[in-house]
Amino acid sequence: MPFLIVFFMSAILQVDPAIIEIGGPRKVVATVKEQSDIFEIKVSFIPVKSFDESMNRRLSKQKGESYAKQSLIQYLSHKKNVSATLHGGKVLRSEIKKDRYELLMSIPINGVKIKSETALTPKNETKKTEKPIKLTSYKAKEDFIETIAIIEQAFNEEIPTYKGDILSFSQALNDSEKTGLKRLSTLNTEVKADRWLLFTEKDELIALVIDQEKKILTAINTKLEEYDMNKSDDK
Repeated sequence: MPFLIVFFMSAILQVDPAIIEIGGPRKVVATVKEQSDIFEIKVSFIPVKSFDESMNRRLSKQKGESYAKQSLIQYLSHKKNVSATLHGGKVLRSEIKKDRYELLMSIPINGVKIKSETALTPKNETKKTEKPIKLTSYKAKEDFIETIAIIEQAFNEEIPTYKGDILSFSQALNDSEKTGLKRLSTLNTEVKADRWLLFTEKDELIALVIDQEKKILTAINTKLEEYDMNKSDDK
């Protein structure tokens, strides 16, 4: 899905890599380099370490991609009011180095589709000043919300479908439920212990975790009901 956002772009192209400091709880730092036909973005940040190994890798990688796109937008956010979509991005490398996670991403320059806001305004119509969509702040709350979304995505991809072997299906379904709920339990503990969150933010995040737990249990029950229906049809 295209990464849609409204931002400002400088008419002057920069040659040397630009350093972008997003900051946030993961201390994100990025460099953006414009080459002949691509933008090359390198991000470095504190990796995710709280979950199982596969989830840690997934969270770090997906957060890195998000940081890279935000860094490119910030690099381009100057002067001229435009709207754009970013697509065609590719991760070239991702790895942990010492205590930092590094991700290198390229986005083709022709994949950055730009339209001037003034070009969209009819001549006989007064142009309204449109405030650009804000870049993600990546404070503690936003980092947790993003983590919840990635955990949900992973669960939906990992939950099994019945393929004729009831024992394998039951075991896989049980594993999916345990893994999903354990990840959310870990996240819930982190939210409660986080000293940067306001009490109201903690309450909001805990409510989101509880809602996600309900979604997991509902999905598991739905899979069981589907199995029972298939079993009845076979009789």
